[in-house]
Amino acid sequence: MSAATGAMPWWYWNRFVLQRLREGVERELLGLDLPEETPLLEFGCGNKPYADMATRYGYCYEGADFKDNKHADIVIDEAGRVDCKDGTYPVVLSIQVLEHVPDPGAYLREVRRLLSDGGRLVLSTHGMWEYHPCPTDYWRWTLDGLEKLLIDNGFKVESKQGIVGLMAASVQLFQDSVRRRLPRGFRQVFVFLCQGIMSLLDRMQGTNSKNRNSMIYLLVASVER
Repeated sequence: MSAATGAMPWWYWNRFVLQRLREGVERELLGLDLPEETPLLEFGCGNKPYADMATRYGYCYEGADFKDNKHADIVIDEAGRVDCKDGTYPVVLSIQVLEHVPDPGAYLREVRRLLSDGGRLVLSTHGMWEYHPCPTDYWRWTLDGLEKLLIDNGFKVESKQGIVGLMAASVQLFQDSVRRRLPRGFRQVFVFLCQGIMSLLDRMQGTNSKNRNSMIYLLVASVER
């Protein structure tokens, strides 16, 4: 779930979901309306798919990940902590990471430690998705459960939304269960058709419906000390 949308071919298997997620993250980062060169940490940066976006909008971007990730600017140790002072970052970005974390509470408490007073966490994770270990895959949430997790770990939820509703999700999951069984030459056409159908179906679902059942949830939460 870390590819940048612009780099994906038209037959990429989760292009529509990533496109909607990227649009949502972009809206949230713009909506924070912070000064130029505001420090931003992506906590679990992977191959840094959002670094270009953050720097384009004036953030001073750094990515943190485990020591075997050559893209990381900052190393996350085996306990899930980074060697940074409390309150270092006004913004922490966590995109499609939480489902891979053995202890989501500990992860969020480290994020809270890193955030400055009034700082914001922009967080996304899965509601419905196929199993995808990287290297592990532990969790799926409802929006209510994810909000409770944030509140229980010292955050105030400022905004929340579902991305890609139930009808489109059913097509994605159908696609994912079938595509690997198809002849290689037909897979690209099949995926392209499924992604197009998802786009049409998702326009038919309202916000409330997506908040009840969605492939991905995107939230912004703040901390006050």
